[in-house]
Amino acid sequence: LLRFVIPRRSQPMRRANRRIGIFVGSQSHCLIRSIIMDGESLTKIEKLIMEHRCVVFMKGSKEQPKDQCTGEMLRLLDKFCVKYSVCDVNMEEKFADTLALYSGTYRLPLIYINGELFDGDLTGIGRMSHSKFCSTFEPSDGGLNKRIYDLINAFPVMLFMKGTKTQPRCGFSKEMLDVLNQSNVDYATYNILDDNDVREGLKIYSNWHTYPQLYVNGSLIGGLDVVKQMMESNQLEKNAVVPQMTSVLDVKSALQEFLEGNSMNYCSILSILNEAQPEEKELSRVLMGLKLCVSMLVDRSCQKLVSIIFNLDWMKLSKKLIRTHVDILIQLTLADVSCVDNVLMCFVKKLKPVTISPTCTVEDDDNENALKRSIIYTAAHRALKQLFEIYPVCVNRIFTTFVNAYPYHGHHTVILRDYARNLLHSTQYLPHLERNILGLIIEEMTKNDVMHDMSNRPVSCAEGIFEMELDQSEIASNEMSGAHRLLNKLDICLSDLLSFLQNECFFPDGNLNENRTDEMFESLISVFIRSVLPLRSSSVVQFIWFYMCSLREKYYRQFVQLLWECTVSASVSSPLRLNAASYLASFIARANFIPIEEIMKYLLSWTQWIQQYICEQDDVNRSHPQLHCSFYCICQAVFYIFSFRCRELINLTNGYDNLVRLNLHRIVTCELNPLQYCSKHLVRNFANISRNYQLAFCYVTLERNDRLKQLRLVADWNLGNFYPFDPQPLRRSFTFIEDIYKEYDQTLAEQWLTTEQEDSNSGDTVMDDFLDEAEHLSTASLRNSFTYCSSPGFMRIGSEKKSVNE
Repeated sequence: LLRFVIPRRSQPMRRANRRIGIFVGSQSHCLIRSIIMDGESLTKIEKLIMEHRCVVFMKGSKEQPKDQCTGEMLRLLDKFCVKYSVCDVNMEEKFADTLALYSGTYRLPLIYINGELFDGDLTGIGRMSHSKFCSTFEPSDGGLNKRIYDLINAFPVMLFMKGTKTQPRCGFSKEMLDVLNQSNVDYATYNILDDNDVREGLKIYSNWHTYPQLYVNGSLIGGLDVVKQMMESNQLEKNAVVPQMTSVLDVKSALQEFLEGNSMNYCSILSILNEAQPEEKELSRVLMGLKLCVSMLVDRSCQKLVSIIFNLDWMKLSKKLIRTHVDILIQLTLADVSCVDNVLMCFVKKLKPVTISPTCTVEDDDNENALKRSIIYTAAHRALKQLFEIYPVCVNRIFTTFVNAYPYHGHHTVILRDYARNLLHSTQYLPHLERNILGLIIEEMTKNDVMHDMSNRPVSCAEGIFEMELDQSEIASNEMSGAHRLLNKLDICLSDLLSFLQNECFFPDGNLNENRTDEMFESLISVFIRSVLPLRSSSVVQFIWFYMCSLREKYYRQFVQLLWECTVSASVSSPLRLNAASYLASFIARANFIPIEEIMKYLLSWTQWIQQYICEQDDVNRSHPQLHCSFYCICQAVFYIFSFRCRELINLTNGYDNLVRLNLHRIVTCELNPLQYCSKHLVRNFANISRNYQLAFCYVTLERNDRLKQLRLVADWNLGNFYPFDPQPLRRSFTFIEDIYKEYDQTLAEQWLTTEQEDSNSGDTVMDDFLDEAEHLSTASLRNSFTYCSSPGFMRIGSEKKSVNE
């Protein structure tokens, strides 16, 4: 009963009550059990804990423990010369049950240190450094000497030095390494700079007060001068005889010896696995041996070896050894299911390069490492698929690992690109995670998009909206800024994602796979609502949905309907309504795949909603931007689309009559005064175009609004210039939308300005029609005020003159 009733507790129960309540159950209810503690046993437990700094409660005696876990616990305490007392829980009938109630766990052995319960499953002790161990337990006299003795005998040839093999920290240590490397001696090193106790204690232990110090078979050889003399007389190689692994069976023997207390051959295994450039034969022999005795690695004492196995660099392994390594890790999960998370992380980390020099370009890195990484990525995907087939319930753990391992945006372009590509590839064998993986990649791309301030990029009207041809000599001669590097990363990742969508949505023969496309669109719409629509500073990621809406007619209609409902819904926050209206206007204006007849229908429907809204607000004698947010958002969307597509709308059959039906003049002159809150650049362009077509006269209203602003009788607030589908300066991604994207006709604006010039010269123009802010506008000033380079009157994003590879 106690095994099911008693919860696990990290701290002992301090109360000495003879009767306590144990609570177990779910969120909805709890079961209360009252269990009687034995008073005499409780008194003994408290006395043992108070009188001894360290006491071990176990089954059996110190000389004959009843189980392997207890024996291993005692072996570790003896190894570090810890003073402790032992109590056999079976000495009395009710002692074990009372101890379980007191400690809150039925698990044995239990260790109490200074009255506090310590972890009894060896996890804490096995992972503690020596300094932390000594601060936790009270070592007896000679504890440091015992530890130094173990270090000296940890490897047949042991060098105590300042630094490591790869990074010596003093000239003498470096020279000693050069001498040993010239010989055929296999040796291990210990960095005394990381352990001041050993650094000072070894001087006294060996009566040698300088470093480096070399030990062979537990005996001091001496320092650098002595080793040089022995090297010259060939005595060093004769004395330093290191046992070698002769077969795969030696690995198992080495592990057995290590568990019994002899770590010599075990250290040889660690040394081979830790080599920066391991020999193929030795490493193969060790890995094959480990594959035959994976069950022994479950032992807590082998944790260091397991950690090294997890961190093996596949770039240094052959294809055959990579397969062997995967087999070891898979078998390790079968031997101990608690290793699944660590094995998952190991495989997922192989889906991206470890490190790449910041100065290395994408092309250079691909030329040097693409083939090897392709082998690694294939092996990692095969391993993940195999692990998923063994543990299908771990699918959520896999995605959590994907999220945790996602590289930071500051990493090299190749790291971000390869990881995103591999996540997309994983959807082939993890179809249930497709929506989550797409959402993860887009969310990370959105973070990069928001961080990259597109609004500060220069606009170049003369060179066109999209600059596709790049001068490679100029690219090579100019150092890329941080913004350029981030932009390049975003360009590559977006291009890869669009390519993935294209491959998924089309059959090899070029026909659309409608069922598959429906699935992808449904997944992406949910991501858009959750991650993209609330943002007002993204400039590139939204072209994913621009591309998807072009694939089928019902997609763009569904997208427009979604944005419209969000704009007019009173239950949606004002910022979100404003964003939805911006997406709506920009999408309709830029989508070349939407028939112009349907755009006219949209405008007629929206202006009808506006007219009805105005009628319902007849009693309103003052505008209010927050109160009428939806009204102003839709008005700005109508003005924007009309300004952008007016020539096509006019050229329709009955096009002008339909534009007259929009009743734009009533909208701009109503009491709600939408021109006051719309973007200034848009208003100027709309006023010019609507006047040329005799559809609305706005300049009197604009002059009045300017006077009110100068007198500060109205708030200086407007809807802003956010139009998410303005031209993007990414040359790779643009190839996917080039044919479906509508660019603004610059000649149309010039034609209107020429007309204004003629009217001005003839003197027939009403001066109120040429007001800019509080003063009259000349034709030249109009031309400077109107900008058509990216959107009518919006200078948010222009063409990027140079977009280069990192």
